[in-house]
Amino acid sequence: MKQNLKIQTKTKIPFFNLSGLNVAIVHDYLNVYGGAEGVVEAIYEIFPQADIYTAVFNKKEMQKADVSFLNANIYYPKWKNNLTGKVGSVIHKLLIANLPLYFLTLNLKKYDLIISSTAHFAKGVRKNKNAKHFSYIHTVPKFLYGYPTSERKRDLLFFKILLYPLDFYLKIMDKWFSKFPDYLICNSNEVKNRIKKHWNLNAKVIYPFPNVKLKNKEEGVKGVKPNDFYLMIGRSVRYKNFKLVANILGKQNINIVIAGTGPQSKDLETLDKKYGSVKYLGFISESKKAWLLKNCKSFILATDQEDSGMTVFEPMLYGKPVIAYYSGGFKETVINKQNGIFFKSLSSTSILNALNIFEKTNFNQEFIKNNVKKYSKNRFKKEFLEYVSTNYLK
Repeated sequence: MKQNLKIQTKTKIPFFNLSGLNVAIVHDYLNVYGGAEGVVEAIYEIFPQADIYTAVFNKKEMQKADVSFLNANIYYPKWKNNLTGKVGSVIHKLLIANLPLYFLTLNLKKYDLIISSTAHFAKGVRKNKNAKHFSYIHTVPKFLYGYPTSERKRDLLFFKILLYPLDFYLKIMDKWFSKFPDYLICNSNEVKNRIKKHWNLNAKVIYPFPNVKLKNKEEGVKGVKPNDFYLMIGRSVRYKNFKLVANILGKQNINIVIAGTGPQSKDLETLDKKYGSVKYLGFISESKKAWLLKNCKSFILATDQEDSGMTVFEPMLYGKPVIAYYSGGFKETVINKQNGIFFKSLSSTSILNALNIFEKTNFNQEFIKNNVKKYSKNRFKKEFLEYVSTNYLK
């Protein structure tokens, strides 16, 4: 086991052999695969003896992502697997009040080391008095502290009043749970500042990594010319502002391709029909995604108050600069006029001005690719293991 750790992290384990410990990894949900789940996978690769606990587990989605932890013991409420479709989605949302109690009542007393990975309530697990709990915070719960989310309900007065008792309870539980871990780790200075502001606690920043692999197989997209379009890819939720950018560029007859599904898919289909320069693809294969990333002019990111800013690195792996909103974690990962261009507000004037500056700027693709290497998965695992092993005996 120890040899395996050395190979994966390329670092010598300080002090003692952590592979001999009973380890539990706790994560909010394992029903879709994204950056947070990539972090869970990296932590499991450091501690392959770990058991995994979560509130929701979708085995098919994890199999599609070919995650390394599928052979682990994964504990979750199996009755939730029967909640599918739109009805299941509604029931899941109604059960959010039970999530703090679910994690609070997990029996993890047998473990020497607990590592939680969370943007919600997975940090609220109990441990025995000799164990240590390290919690990797992706963000404070955004819906509780006024940060942009994928839904608008809490922006509307009716729902604010209706949900106030629930949110009041959840905020109390969240602040209480924040005291449970012995050590807090987070993914950016942006989130570190949120932790200080809302929990009055300190956290260690260990940046995550671009959780993508360059694809050798590429498939062109019909009707899209290479190096003649801007690109946006991701889940089409409101705080990512796909619709806003598509409207701005469409009115100016500037070519933009948007890929990904989500709540704004129908609106983006409408804009595709309205503007000749807007092309909405919906869901795309990995081979088409690779072609788009390789052949776009630039990747546009208009996410409001991004947590870690890691989303900039997927296009940068292909040497492509980004055009990003000067907000949140983007301020830590984008170097203006070196690997991207900033726009200061979500307005037509600011975004179009950034595009104009981009067109006049020469970018070094090799610099862009090399800069991403600082954020490698091996680097993350090395820093994470060193931090845990250094502080475990304190």
